[in-house]
Amino acid sequence: MKISSPISSTTKSGFTLLEILIATALMAIIVIGVATFFKSTSIASQYLKSFHPNLEIVPKIVQLISQDIRCSLNPPKLSVEPNGEILTIETTNSLMFSGAKPVIVSYYVSEDEKGQKLLFRKEIDKDSDQELILPLTSKVEDITFEFYSNNVWQKNPTNVVKVILTIEHKKYEFAARGVTVE
Repeated sequence: MKISSPISSTTKSGFTLLEILIATALMAIIVIGVATFFKSTSIASQYLKSFHPNLEIVPKIVQLISQDIRCSLNPPKLSVEPNGEILTIETTNSLMFSGAKPVIVSYYVSEDEKGQKLLFRKEIDKDSDQELILPLTSKVEDITFEFYSNNVWQKNPTNVVKVILTIEHKKYEFAARGVTVE
């Protein structure tokens, strides 16, 4: 007759304490690594925004002005006023109306009631004289426009426009090409 011993099972189900401790330590290392990565990414993003506060608004302004110039029906017009330069474009890029309705758009810098300079986009419907005036950004010192012709940037309007925007002592320059009138 065989007597069975109380510890006869050689296969045990479940985890040992050592396996649980190793799994917990590995999981803690992974979680700490991921949390550190996300925290350092957030800190870097906040640092960039504080160091260059215009990183978000300038690309939007560049996109809006470039799209107005690309959708222009005629070469832009430049007028010089005592407060600065005004770029006027006849374009189909309307923010007031959906669709490709021709509107007159002007970009200029003007002071608000507090004396702070703002960049404005003024849109006028050619048919109804309705207008939409949008302040695009504050802390603008100046905006100037140059036009490309015969390998030279000049002040005589052509279909290639360079915009020089000065915000908080930093210059942002970009160029856009409009329609070619033959």
